[in-house]
Amino acid sequence: MPRLLAALLALPPLVACDTDSEAQCREAAAEAGILEIGTGEFTFTPVADGDRLAVNWGPQGGQHIWGSLRATGIVGETLNLDADMQPVVTFQIVADDETLAGYSATPRFFSRRDGSFELVGETLFVLYYSYDTGGGGGFGGFDGVEARMVARVEDACGRVLTAERTVTLAD
Repeated sequence: MPRLLAALLALPPLVACDTDSEAQCREAAAEAGILEIGTGEFTFTPVADGDRLAVNWGPQGGQHIWGSLRATGIVGETLNLDADMQPVVTFQIVADDETLAGYSATPRFFSRRDGSFELVGETLFVLYYSYDTGGGGGFGGFDGVEARMVARVEDACGRVLTAERTVTLAD
């Protein structure tokens, strides 16, 4: 009997999936999975390759970039608002293979809007100390820097969507 108990304890935990969640997963899987990258503090504004993206000053002296995402084919809002059921998002601004702003693997709640799910007004805080513009690690100085906006979303059903845009930063 101890061997059976040890074998059971070694198994990965099984997550119970209620019928509402199963239905949401089936509904999402039936749609094309598309992830769009955008900007905007209050509304989603799509970003195209080559667009200029503003680096904003916050009221406490830090810098940030407004990021927004739009997705189809994911479970973005669930009846269970537990963080374990929310899509897990990585949303970053990267230049010269160094992360300038953003976050990794963070649960986020997407709102349903016009047949898709949106995550609007994400504050992607600039890690100003991580980017040397050639002046010895000075503050700011991002004007004209070419960067990539990179996003990855994994929903509670395990569907993964990715997107990337190349932008030019503007102070």
